[in-house]
Amino acid sequence: MMLMVQHNIINLKSYYKDQLSSIYSQREINSFFKIAVYNRMKWNSSDYIIHSNSHLFSDSDWMYLKDLVARLSLREPIQYIVGETTFYGLKMLCKTNVLIPRPETEELVDWVLNEVNQKKELNILDLCTGSGCIGLALKNSCSNSNVTLSDFSQHCLDLSEENASLNSLEVSIIKQNIHIPADFYKFKIKSFDVWVSNPPYIPLSKISDVDENVLKYEPKEALFVNDDDPLKPYLDISIQAWIYLNNLGFLFFEIHHEYADQLQDLLLELGFINIEIKIDLQGKKRMLKAQKP
Repeated sequence: MMLMVQHNIINLKSYYKDQLSSIYSQREINSFFKIAVYNRMKWNSSDYIIHSNSHLFSDSDWMYLKDLVARLSLREPIQYIVGETTFYGLKMLCKTNVLIPRPETEELVDWVLNEVNQKKELNILDLCTGSGCIGLALKNSCSNSNVTLSDFSQHCLDLSEENASLNSLEVSIIKQNIHIPADFYKFKIKSFDVWVSNPPYIPLSKISDVDENVLKYEPKEALFVNDDDPLKPYLDISIQAWIYLNNLGFLFFEIHHEYADQLQDLLLELGFINIEIKIDLQGKKRMLKAQKP
């Protein structure tokens, strides 16, 4: 006689561990499991603790949560599977063709917020916005500010608009290629106090350093630059920032650690002042700040 497996958290967690332990670390498996359960059951951490010893999943919930394992075994990012993630306290929808928000990018948001007066009415531009995560996090903390999200990808613009609506944040959204000179004078905001950007910055020669799941599922155009001119995104953005930033306006970048010093020299040549490179929590040169004099 076959014994029926109880549809409880303990047995489901064991299934995740058995199926995924050859691919992921235990820490990763635990994280995936909680994200999947929280998302499906609409639980928070308190709900999970309350239900962890007693909850029995319905047949449909049980099958859904088990079926996610097959996709995880193919290294599909959990954020794409469940369709969302959290960034700086905001719920952010995630879709293929748009880069998944990274925890290290939250450090860039922290830095911007520490440098500006959050109560002032600032004009802020987030270039290469992707999901809109940086600009929306800044708007959420600087409610009096005018925030504009910019990207060349329609997929990104559509998703950033969805995320703005989801979080009830009012922002402007424009389609703009960073390599083509912009004419912001034709838009509502004609000058800015802050430009912030997380452009593509991984050299193609470093592709072997990138995780398999990132290479397989995330948009390469949002990640990689040609080795022959890795600073081009920063140069093109900085030249335009010089035109549209107010005096003492800030320019913030997320950067590749190997090119941090070269980028600092480039910005000095362009005339920017008060240039500072910041180390991330992994000990790498990850962010840069400059000001227009």
